[in-house]
Amino acid sequence: MLTGKSGSVLGLLGTTIISTGGLDNGGNPTGDTEGYSAATNKWSALKADATVRNGGCGGTVSGQLYVTGGSTAGLSGNATAQTESFNLSKNAWTTLAPAPMAVINAMPAVVNNQLYCFGGTDDGRLFQGSVFSNVQTYQP
Repeated sequence: MLTGKSGSVLGLLGTTIISTGGLDNGGNPTGDTEGYSAATNKWSALKADATVRNGGCGGTVSGQLYVTGGSTAGLSGNATAQTESFNLSKNAWTTLAPAPMAVINAMPAVVNNQLYCFGGTDDGRLFQGSVFSNVQTYQP
C-alpha cells in the first residue's frame, strides 16, 4: 500500500481493489483512497474521501464503493453517520444522505445492491461506549 493503515473499507470496482480511510501508525484516521491492480501488482493514489474516518462500513453497490459511519477522531470516539460513494471511472466522491445511526466498526455485507451494516459501537475506544445489535440498510 502507499499508506500503511488498519481499519480501512475495501471494495472491488471492476478489477481494482479500493481501500479508503483507516488508521495510520499514530492512531489518526486517514482520508486517503488507494486502488490496487492485481494484474500489475501496483497501488495508485485516488481522490481522498471528504470524511476522514476509520472503522467505517462499506461495500460495492451498483458499481460504486459506498462508505458510511466510522470514527472521525481515530481511537478517541466520535462516530459519524456521514455516507459517501466513490466512482472509480470519475475518480470522484459523492456525498449522500447520512445513515440512520452513527456507528463505528459495523460489519458490512452487500446483498441485492443494498449495503447492510451489522452492529457496531458508538465509541472508538476499546471496551467503551455501547455495542449495538441492530442492522442498518443503505440502498442507493
